[in-house]
Amino acid sequence: MQVYELIRLNEGSPAPMVLMDGDLLLNINLPMRQLIFPHADDIQISLSQLAQNLPELRSAMRSGENYWQCKTAINGTYWGMNLVHFQKTNGQPGDLSVISLLPLLWRGAPMGVSGHWLIQEPGGHQIGRYPMLINAESMRVSAPPTSLEALGLDHDITVAELVDQLRGHDRESFSGTLDAIRTESWRESELLDLQLFNPQREEWVRFEVRLVRLPRAANERWIAIQFHPVSDDPVNSQGQQTAIRGRVGSGSLVVAEILRYQDFLDVHGSEKAEALQSQIRAIFNRNLGEKDRMWLGAGNQFVVWFAGDTRGRRSEEFWVGVQRELERSLVFRDINQRFRIRGGYARAVNPESRAEHLIERAQTGLFNAAAGELSRADAGSSRSKDDAKNVRRRQAQLFSDFDEGRYSMIYQPISHPHDLKDPVGIEALSRSVSKSGEQFNGGEIVDAAVRHDFVKEWTLWGLDRLQADVSDWLMARHDRFVTFNVMPAIVVDQRNSSWFLERLAGMPERFRARLNLEITEQAIGHVINGDMISKIRDLGVAIYLDDFGAGESNLYRLIDIKPEAIKLDRFLIELMSEQYQQQDVLKQVIQLARSVSPRIIAEGIETQAQLDMVTDMGVDLVQGYFVGRQMDLTIPLSS
Repeated sequence: MQVYELIRLNEGSPAPMVLMDGDLLLNINLPMRQLIFPHADDIQISLSQLAQNLPELRSAMRSGENYWQCKTAINGTYWGMNLVHFQKTNGQPGDLSVISLLPLLWRGAPMGVSGHWLIQEPGGHQIGRYPMLINAESMRVSAPPTSLEALGLDHDITVAELVDQLRGHDRESFSGTLDAIRTESWRESELLDLQLFNPQREEWVRFEVRLVRLPRAANERWIAIQFHPVSDDPVNSQGQQTAIRGRVGSGSLVVAEILRYQDFLDVHGSEKAEALQSQIRAIFNRNLGEKDRMWLGAGNQFVVWFAGDTRGRRSEEFWVGVQRELERSLVFRDINQRFRIRGGYARAVNPESRAEHLIERAQTGLFNAAAGELSRADAGSSRSKDDAKNVRRRQAQLFSDFDEGRYSMIYQPISHPHDLKDPVGIEALSRSVSKSGEQFNGGEIVDAAVRHDFVKEWTLWGLDRLQADVSDWLMARHDRFVTFNVMPAIVVDQRNSSWFLERLAGMPERFRARLNLEITEQAIGHVINGDMISKIRDLGVAIYLDDFGAGESNLYRLIDIKPEAIKLDRFLIELMSEQYQQQDVLKQVIQLARSVSPRIIAEGIETQAQLDMVTDMGVDLVQGYFVGRQMDLTIPLSS
């Protein structure tokens, strides 16, 4: 290679580099100058000056090695040196040498291993206070002195010796996890709760430990291990942080719970449930400040206290950080599952505020919160405390009813306005009757599914029920169709796309051609997953917009989606039928809808006057109690 080519390579490199011809220093780039000689930009630097600042340089070059490490730190960082030889192209004897410096994570750390795993967003909180690296082939260990001291390990520790210092029943867990990472069946481990004996202190120390497989570096595979002590915080005899009681003063308090925790416990057992709690607790800890306190509350609830946070900013930042981490699935040995939480919070400015009162207020917000939501109980709400308790009770009952198989599907007819007796379509509506005879409507079921995080289960049940109930009725005539309501999360959150599209694809093509999915007008206000809508249509399923005119239209998104049909909101129909002078407004709404969609359906038709009104305005189809409350698919409506 030509000398000028190497000089150009040297000058353009972001890494500190020098170019040499034997013992002659040809070029030193700007990063190297700034590292070694920060105040000598324009001074000619000799090899002897360079060697004074890099004591290992001359001996390393004479040794014939291509890689070596600096024994002393430069500006607080340890460096590795990499030597590459190039043959001269003009036939002259000798080689050209390029020496580059690469930063090391700590003294003795392998070269080329990135430190990205040491930091976890948000806020740059360290995942593991004490990091360690293990070579996946040789099983040699590399760790900074701070880690070795905290864990009570020798400098030349081996993996086998590390395992020997673990508590007896923790050894199998750690060894099995390490083997799974080495064989590349796992990329990242679950959070392990381990105890390690520190011989220097002669005591057992408890750590939360995670293993991560790193990208290859210098043609070697490395496994990162992160040790985070959990004994530094105040704990009780059961190993949990002590709850704060009595007067706490001003600040904010969050109560959070893991959704579907009891189901997980019933299916996977207490050991996995404890591991789940441990992972959630670790995620919470990473998003807490030094002065914040967290402890386990009732059931599967976590309580977090932010002292002095009277505006709730720290609690909101904490919640955003936790939700960001929960975007990915939590990893167990044979489980890869995403978990959801919800929370309630309360703020206090009174220096006499007590923890018990704040927890009670926060729990009120918790029970009103949807999955992933942090909610504060509105003190000015018109709903009484008894009403709120009744809503929570009914939602909990609906959750139990679903598990007990008490949900059913009814079908409301959709007809041409001039022929109500012969419906061309039906809308599927879910209902529930509890063991005590208490009845629940579709709106309550939707709220319960969102708040208790069984949207997926309810949706799959509904599609199964639909296909079993209406297939024969649909295929009896070419113009018949069925509509099915999907919750906004299905079309907004792309994580729902795989299982939902897979279920639709499993339906017969003839059935999909008669199926229309209703999304509410509220969903238009969200950032709908346009790719999801396209894939639904590619399967032959149409999109209907429900509750149009409810006051939350996003016209740009409406035009962008172009639904195959628009259903006018029932309250709009009711309002306009009572205010004759305002019926021109309804005409304009219908004209607007007609400009976007070819089919207009009027919902909530309960009187002859309402039917006459929408018929005169040119709607295509009608639905409501006046048309028919519930349709028995085995008996013609006219009978």
